[in-house]
Amino acid sequence: MGLGGNVNDLRLNGHQAIPEWRSIYLAHYHPPIPPTRVLVDRGISAPFRIPRWHIRDLQQQSRIRLLEVEHFGLEVPWSGSHSAAFIFEYAHPSIPDMFSERFYLYLGLCAASRGHLNDAPSIPGPHWATIQSPAPAGLEHIHSCAEDHVRDWANSTKRFVLWTGMFEVVLRFTPCPLNPSGTLIVNVEFTKDPFSSAEAATQLSDYIEALALES
Repeated sequence: MGLGGNVNDLRLNGHQAIPEWRSIYLAHYHPPIPPTRVLVDRGISAPFRIPRWHIRDLQQQSRIRLLEVEHFGLEVPWSGSHSAAFIFEYAHPSIPDMFSERFYLYLGLCAASRGHLNDAPSIPGPHWATIQSPAPAGLEHIHSCAEDHVRDWANSTKRFVLWTGMFEVVLRFTPCPLNPSGTLIVNVEFTKDPFSSAEAATQLSDYIEALALES
């Protein structure tokens, strides 16, 4: 559409046109992203959060890798009434076939300690967590009120000794800034390595031999 040949007298459909400079921004909607089916960064109100960067650091800085997240009737959004398990595997990179062992991090809210206020909805029970290896025989063996309630741990921290003392894992919980009263951020730290010393290597050899005899 022409505006005429005189830049000092622009015309649009016979009417005088006054040019102006304006910035126009075009916004595009993000493509839809399906909900993540993993118990990390799941939502503001979830009882536990394990940041993705923490999982990534665990796998990069140690010989640990996350195999899968197992849930038992896990609802969306997750309220903690059903427990969930993070299944980790420890393997030395140079001899992966020699030694590969799994341990299980279980998280949930205690149903037995859930509170009630008259006719109001039930109040969520305390957060609980435990690490086990090998996996327990059944779900009823996962949670012990006397041992696993995070609020009863000193500084919300607990050390777990696995594999006849060769391996130690420390669980540490801190309130989530987004929901400090209901969500705990999970930190997993490995403080003892089966391959870190000659003595530990000997213990590892004995442990593997015992496993072979049991099988």
